Amino acid sequence: MLFGMGGILQGCAPQCGACQVDWQEDEEVVDAEVFQLELLARAAVEQGDLDRAACCLIDAGKRAPRAAHLLNARAVVNYARHRHADAARDLEEALALAPHTSLYRYNIGCTLAAQGHTRAAAEELRTAFSLDPTLTKGYPRYSRAKWKILCPLHGN
Repeated sequence: MLFGMGGILQGCAPQCGACQVDWQEDEEVVDAEVFQLELLARAAVEQGDLDRAACCLIDAGKRAPRAAHLLNARAVVNYARHRHADAARDLEEALALAPHTSLYRYNIGCTLAAQGHTRAAAEELRTAFSLDPTLTKGYPRYSRAKWKILCPLHGN
């Protein structure tokens, strides 16, 4: 299970026909549009419409191509859609922008594990927890899983 969509995003990209926004290139307007698309994607996830959420996040990413958090959000949606290769690509892009973000490391570790790349997954998870040992605090299920993965790496 990936983190990052903790109440994901409401609306859609114009090409989906669900949201009609007057797109302008003014930075302040773009920020507002990206935020609106994030809200629309969160609502779509909460409604179980992952395809619509992905569409919103793709459009938001076009508006803010260097926003690592949008790439992470899109990866979480792709993971939930069982599109693990797409999720991994999104997370690799997010990590290129923010390489020391424990959440992105954790999520790519989970994505690699889902693809069967257990050694690489364990390394990413170990890196994530070294960056932030409290990453799964408040999530006992994830904390137990963390130690099942990390203990073999330490020879325990």
